[in-house]
Amino acid sequence: MATFISRVLEVLQPSAHRGDSGRRLAVDDEQYRLNSARRILVVDDERMIVRLMQVNLDRAGFKVDTASSVEEAQLRIKANLPDVVVTDAMMPELDGFELLK
Repeated sequence: MATFISRVLEVLQPSAHRGDSGRRLAVDDEQYRLNSARRILVVDDERMIVRLMQVNLDRAGFKVDTASSVEEAQLRIKANLPDVVVTDAMMPELDGFELLK
């Protein structure tokens, strides 16, 4: 999970993040300020995964919104378009691929 979060952060801030699975995700004050303008929607039906992602992305300064289903995510996207959507591919009823269409 930490490697995945590191990869998300690398995509969003390639020059400022040098994380790997063995190190705490750290962001300097300037990067934290820049991140705070970015919104990420995390979509997963497993609450612990959502919480883990939310805590780590929040710690890096991002505004994080969450959804536990594709339907809920669609409503959140319509209400406030995020900069990035991180979604589970396999969820009950509709999967993450349907969300991204």
